[in-house]
Amino acid sequence: MTDATHFTYKSFSTTDFYVMIEDMTTAKSAFGVTDDGETVFFGQRIVDAIKINSGDFVEAQCVPNYADKRDHIPWRCVRATKIKVESPADAVDHIQLTDFNVIADAMRSDKGWWTQVELEEHLSDEGISKDRIDEFLMDENQPLEQAVAFRIIPGD
Repeated sequence: MTDATHFTYKSFSTTDFYVMIEDMTTAKSAFGVTDDGETVFFGQRIVDAIKINSGDFVEAQCVPNYADKRDHIPWRCVRATKIKVESPADAVDHIQLTDFNVIADAMRSDKGWWTQVELEEHLSDEGISKDRIDEFLMDENQPLEQAVAFRIIPGD
């Protein structure tokens, strides 16, 4: 009698990200953002396992999200470790920088003029508040021209 059992070995590849958790859902899943401004989905099992809360920082091992969700949320976390932030000020600086990068990237995607309302609508899925957008638009360090609307100055 021969043994018909065989094994195939294949490695499971993931992409590692440093992620800040921005939103918690009523279904106890979460959404975070990478340093590059990409959104990562965290399922309930991972949220519960490492006790993720809004504002936490995690090292996340991710795979591309399901095809029907990938356009808005490109990554899905499959493994995560919570990271301790040295000081609350470091966390606030990182959050502001991340939000500002997402806003600037959105404005760079269409170099035309933006109103604040258009930015709010465009970024509604990113979880960036009206106040954060207003803070970005009023920040003198941002490369903005101002009229009735705002745009990123070409060349940046």
